[in-house]
Amino acid sequence: MGDEDRMVKMEVDYSDTVDKVIPECETLAAEKKLNEAIDKLLVLEKQTRGAGDAISSSKVLVCIVALCYKVQDWTLLKEHITSLCKKRGHFKLAVTKMVQRCCEMVPEIEDKERKMDLIEVLRTVTEGKIYVENERARVTRTLAAIYEKDDVPEKAAKVLQELQVETFGTMEKKEKSTDCDSALIPLL
Repeated sequence: MGDEDRMVKMEVDYSDTVDKVIPECETLAAEKKLNEAIDKLLVLEKQTRGAGDAISSSKVLVCIVALCYKVQDWTLLKEHITSLCKKRGHFKLAVTKMVQRCCEMVPEIEDKERKMDLIEVLRTVTEGKIYVENERARVTRTLAAIYEKDDVPEKAAKVLQELQVETFGTMEKKEKSTDCDSALIPLL
């Protein structure tokens, strides 16, 4: 078993600290002190991860990406998504919650280039991670829809074909049938 597969017993509960620090960081970000807020959150993230507090770690990761999104610092958002997913010893729960929050951002972004950049970052960080395969499938479907709208069905078909068939088995029936239909239409 790999390091991330083992169960980690929570040594310290950081929930009270997280509930106190997150609003402080939101205020800092609103005052245009995003880097200061993120630095504070990254210190807390390391503490929660080291202490085995997956729930608090999840809240911190979600807050980091949410703050970057709120102030529309796209470069910082992409950097933190990438770096937080690569950290050794991260909890699957924390990464999953962060990726899910990022997936919620995708339909809210109106600028096509920014949307596609975020989709590509999400597709990269979720590649090969079974615990976020549904999220990968959803952003891939969104990317394919963009390609279809741009009248590039070959690209839409290509990205949809990259998805593993097994992924569809873990989705709910309605979403599964929609995805299968989406994958076939560009091929026709």
